[in-house]
Amino acid sequence: MFTFYKTPMFLFCRSRKVCVVVAYSLCQFLLGQQVIAQLTIYQNPGRTGASGTCVVSTIYTDATIPGNLNNAISSISLQQGYMAVLAENSNGTGYAYTFIAAVSDINVNLNPLLDDKVSFIRVLPFRNTKKKGAGLQVNSQIDLLNVDWFYDWGPNDVSLPSREYALMAWGRVSATDQARITGYINKPDVTHLLSFNEPDNTDQANIVESEAATLHANLAATGLRLGSPATTEDKVWTWQKTFMAATRAANTRVDYVAIHWYDWGNWNGTGQTAPNVTNLFNRFKDYVNRVYATYGKPIWITEFNANRNTTSATHEAFIALALPWLEAQPFVERYAYFFPPALPPVDANGNLTPIGTAYRNFSASTPAITRNYDNTELLTHNLNTNLEAESRAVLFGPTTSTCATASGGQMVAAVTGNQRTAYHHVVVHTAGTYNIQLRYFSTTSRNITVATNYADGVT
Repeated sequence: MFTFYKTPMFLFCRSRKVCVVVAYSLCQFLLGQQVIAQLTIYQNPGRTGASGTCVVSTIYTDATIPGNLNNAISSISLQQGYMAVLAENSNGTGYAYTFIAAVSDINVNLNPLLDDKVSFIRVLPFRNTKKKGAGLQVNSQIDLLNVDWFYDWGPNDVSLPSREYALMAWGRVSATDQARITGYINKPDVTHLLSFNEPDNTDQANIVESEAATLHANLAATGLRLGSPATTEDKVWTWQKTFMAATRAANTRVDYVAIHWYDWGNWNGTGQTAPNVTNLFNRFKDYVNRVYATYGKPIWITEFNANRNTTSATHEAFIALALPWLEAQPFVERYAYFFPPALPPVDANGNLTPIGTAYRNFSASTPAITRNYDNTELLTHNLNTNLEAESRAVLFGPTTSTCATASGGQMVAAVTGNQRTAYHHVVVHTAGTYNIQLRYFSTTSRNITVATNYADGVT
């Protein structure tokens, strides 16, 4: 017997390069003589019945929702190049979803978790950033690195025409001070807000999991796309799991998972200043893949490198291997290399160093999101349904192969050791206890561990 919470995974997208927005009266803009609404909300499925439109950047709650449609929205139309957060509660909490019209307009009925339950709406233009970014506080250095976005562990910088700024609520006060939350809301030209920085680390944000989950819920009122806290490398399997389980149980929105990786396991075990770079790269890939298999959300790698104690040549070779791979992974949305203190990207004379040059010279970055997020990926199931091996499975290790006797024609083959098959976005309408039946074949006696909602699992 397993307990499910009725909360969806929250997934998201991006925009066109150019958005000309003229906000007036009812969330519309002029394009020549034609008036087009960025978001139109409808009372009935199929975009029928009473309707209303929503002004860009304005936060609508309860009775201020246009068309007298508080708790009465069943379908929406969102124009390409915009994102819209719809939530159950007027402070942005509860069941929520971030719609992003990345590649085309979105015309969709709401998932049952939001149908006739929306009391919070915010629409924003969604900028078409690429994956490669920077985590730095000196803009003259960022200027040299050929990046499309950046963050600085705080809320004080601004977006530029050449790159988008991502906010961070670094620590406890960042989520409890209402003036700061209002500042996030009023910040122009931003769409993303990163949560706490290494809350498991006493030298950083230093917040326990349960408190962090409660504080994170305060950030939902911004209507921005919310990232998880980024833990230290090994605590992504413990602190982060507890935090994510708490947010799932409380129906708190986490749109993407932020992670840090520095290969500390290998350095602490070997002390190698020039490790085998291929092995280093493989450890990095395994870590990122495992994080995605565990949490099933888009990933932002906001700090990573080949370890601060290794040589510049090691970092340069690692960058050459890691960046093309990150670009090829659809679940990796953004990344920012962390330059070690002894190996900065720019020297005292303002010139790029070899490691800075290696990062700058990678020019093949691609759009972070290449599809719409329209709430149709949520698998809302009846009590009796099949989760097929070939559909919606995130595989960490095993692969699928043809099986004529399997219900869908495919099976997950040769699962061994710590390998796993994960199904994300499985949503039940009512919290409670459900039976799971597994069909498997083995020539020997085997144990199978099943886990839900980030729990350790039952064998």
